[in-house]
Amino acid sequence: MNLLESVKILARTLSTTASTEQQINDSISQYYDEINKTEDPEEVGRSMKYLSEIFSFDNLKNGSMASLICGTLIEHGFPASFIIDDYINFFKKGMEESLPFIQNCMIELPKINEEEENPFDLIERKKEELKTTPLIHSICSLESLDAYYPCGISIFSSGKEEFKKAKQQLGEVADYSIFNSSYYWFSILFEVLFDEPIIVIDLDTKKGFKGKMSGVVDNFQLQLLLMGLHELNDEIEISEKQLDVVSGYDVQQLDESISGKWNMYNWEYVKNREADSRVVKDSQFWIWSEGNPADISKYKDHRVILLGKPAYSRGLSIQRTFKNLKAEITIEEELNSNQIHSFLNELKYT
Repeated sequence: MNLLESVKILARTLSTTASTEQQINDSISQYYDEINKTEDPEEVGRSMKYLSEIFSFDNLKNGSMASLICGTLIEHGFPASFIIDDYINFFKKGMEESLPFIQNCMIELPKINEEEENPFDLIERKKEELKTTPLIHSICSLESLDAYYPCGISIFSSGKEEFKKAKQQLGEVADYSIFNSSYYWFSILFEVLFDEPIIVIDLDTKKGFKGKMSGVVDNFQLQLLLMGLHELNDEIEISEKQLDVVSGYDVQQLDESISGKWNMYNWEYVKNREADSRVVKDSQFWIWSEGNPADISKYKDHRVILLGKPAYSRGLSIQRTFKNLKAEITIEEELNSNQIHSFLNELKYT
């Protein structure tokens, strides 16, 4: 037995709806055994092609199991490039099939009184109302996509090129994010920025730098990454393990948190703060931790992150949203006190 033979057996077993649980488990174990003997990661990537061919809504249980196997292998470092096109085409077909129901709901969504019915309740009501109509196929497709999205997250967060390809072809999910979990989580993922120019300045210590950020999902994660930089901190208060978790090089989360060090502000804060104030008095300029870096205001070509004393104590959980997505902040130029003073004045009088 070799890897090719084992994956063919597994694909055949999963393609057969009559296969027993024992048969499925045996064929999965056999496939993993052959993977452990394989030295070439690309050979494993090629083997996943056989599993991607059985993704389907008709055989939802076994097809989604095949997708979870692929996603797990990708999260363990095997290449996603061999199945990304198959996955995108499969998902796009599901999206197209789900659109008639979505469009039916969107006619009513602008008319609802949210004090009486929220959008999620409306969607569930419409599913019940339309389950005996031809739209049942569209509803089933919408719901079935959720069984496959974990594999998509693994694929699209495995590298910058995979991310770009997915966002280019599936970016419209953001328009439908309330309709199912797959659209919601893909829309969150597709908001992530890569190689995004940033300027970071601590208003109290007058330390700062120009650089880039990549793979940061939310502003909780952003602050934790900033807390790990020697260029901003005389003393690093986040441990190496905690930083590895946040950056994507360890487990996805720890059952612990640490206190946030700063309030983070958009650059417009400089124009409105009192001369001697270091504590925010108007939250409209805050960079909200619950938001994401794409929300941060740009000044010219850079997103500007200003740091000051926290308005209150905030606990930051040690975790990242997507297991496979690496996050980093790279520093291109440390700013001296004169550069910082000049830049803050520029912001103040803009």
